[in-house]
Amino acid sequence: MSDANGKPNPGCDDYLGLIAKQDVLIIDNAVNGNDVKINAAILTLGDSFTVQNYASGPPRGDLTIYGSLSQKVRGPVGTFGWWGTTGYQKDYHYDDRFVDTPRRIIQVSVSITTFIGKK
Repeated sequence: MSDANGKPNPGCDDYLGLIAKQDVLIIDNAVNGNDVKINAAILTLGDSFTVQNYASGPPRGDLTIYGSLSQKVRGPVGTFGWWGTTGYQKDYHYDDRFVDTPRRIIQVSVSITTFIGKK
């Protein structure tokens, strides 16, 4: 469980680790149009964790991660500059609960494109 900002509640022992064989992509759709919050340790075995169409459209708010993010190449999630802002602003926080808490690994094999979205 987490608070309204996405920060895990003290004493919560729920953890999620995601290992993607390829890249992790946050899909550009109406559900992900404003602020995305992720509570997980994310490892991409491809190149990057990134956002679809990060350089186009209006700003989408914050991309908040409480956990960890490991990738070969830092993937873009938005742009900012004198021309304006697109995509997401990063709001990344390491979750200290991962330091001394090894977890059991359950292997699940699926044949779908990896995406992250809100329901």
